Amino acid sequence: VLIGVGVALVREGDLRARSEAAATIRAELIAEGIIAPLLRPADLGGPIRGERYVELDRAIHQLAMEDGGVERVKIWRRDGVVLFSNDPAQVGLRPEPEHDLIEAFEGEVESEISELDESENVSERALADQLFETYVPVNLSGDAESTRVDAVIEVYQDYSVIQAEIVRLNRTLTLSLGLGLVALYALLLPLMIGTTRTLRRQ
Repeated sequence: VLIGVGVALVREGDLRARSEAAATIRAELIAEGIIAPLLRPADLGGPIRGERYVELDRAIHQLAMEDGGVERVKIWRRDGVVLFSNDPAQVGLRPEPEHDLIEAFEGEVESEISELDESENVSERALADQLFETYVPVNLSGDAESTRVDAVIEVYQDYSVIQAEIVRLNRTLTLSLGLGLVALYALLLPLMIGTTRTLRRQ
């Protein structure tokens, strides 16, 4: 039982890491494969508003958010200005840059469970109890070899979707461990009874 509990705890941590890694890859695919192709170099000139905002917001919602799980998309300029957000009130804001955003502008994909108590995440608090945020650097030049980062796309996913997958996998693991324990007990029981009888006769 102790071995089973230990294995389950270690395995749960591994499942969480794997599920979060899968969510990060999903955010990368959405950012690079769906949202980045919608952007134009002119969009980096300043906060996106007016007809262009409506057009981009509709396209992002239809192509990247209707399948569920994605709750918010933000596009950041290098100077920390929010060029686009599904929350229009956030467009044009320039909050204190987080470490993950700085790392993303250096070319690294960064992800973590969002700190919803941050001032920049006020509107996100109504979306879910926990959000998983991923910062994806993108290049808009069309040159696959270029390492230049023109913008960072931030994708917020509902962590409850990730947690549900962790729970499902953990339930499967717990069931298999439980069945293994029962099988082990069933195999050892006759041996234990025979040994006990021998000891009793002695």
